Amino acid sequence: MTLPERDATTLSAAAFAHMLDRMIGRDDTLAHPRWSRWLGALALGGLLGLFGLGGGLGTVRAESRCAAPHELLEDDGDLPLTAAAIGRKQPIRIVAIGGASTAGMGASGAGAAYPARLQTHLASRLAGHTVSVVNKSVARQTAAEMAARFAADVLPEHPTLVLWETGAADAVRGIEVDDFSRTLNDGIARLKAAGADVILVEPQYAPRTMALMNLPPYLEGVHMVADGAGVAMFRRFEIMRHWTEQARFDMTVKPPALTAEIDALYDCLGQLIAQLITERLIADGVTGLR
Repeated sequence: MTLPERDATTLSAAAFAHMLDRMIGRDDTLAHPRWSRWLGALALGGLLGLFGLGGGLGTVRAESRCAAPHELLEDDGDLPLTAAAIGRKQPIRIVAIGGASTAGMGASGAGAAYPARLQTHLASRLAGHTVSVVNKSVARQTAAEMAARFAADVLPEHPTLVLWETGAADAVRGIEVDDFSRTLNDGIARLKAAGADVILVEPQYAPRTMALMNLPPYLEGVHMVADGAGVAMFRRFEIMRHWTEQARFDMTVKPPALTAEIDALYDCLGQLIAQLITERLIADGVTGLR
């Protein structure tokens, strides 16, 4: 669903929250007061506040919009089960689980969400291999709520690899960071035991909402868990902050141009996650990748 043909900054907090619910297919109400304050800020800042990417494109060329410093893609996490599946010529099944942005909020459709774009870009890099990505994301869920859905939504898909994006909802609700980290460690152990590799995905960079949540401890928690568990991590927060500093995307425009900008941003995320996966597979000894 695309955004309504009006400036999001004119919406009330309640109207904007309802619009977000429609965009991500949710019917429940925003019961938690922290969510009300967070969405109130979004009503004031519109999707510019959500994605934190404003300003004109200036002289940035279209082909460079996805570019990010390579050190933001460097990672020591391994993908041994995915590498083994490729060696056996088995299909690569990826499950993405996360919040609203992983669900594709603001995009022109499900096919424009970054997990769907990942499928396209990774398939082009893994020529001759079948790649499928299933999106099981639900907005505003904490890490514990996502982990509680593993048995019903993730494990039945028999994933080779799981993308787990989390942290923002925990920060909004003030979940203890130790509990958050423990949930991640336990969840990763469950996924590994089920035969899946894991990539943790950082929350997105959204400067206009940072004041409403204490996000840095949760970012650090994601980093520490990834390092300790030996899993890969996609540095979405740092990459999106780089894009913001470079004015790569303009979230101040009105629909339908805004929807096109969001689609382009998600496509770039899909491209870079595909690059991360490819580079980790090469490090694990897989050959013949693009």
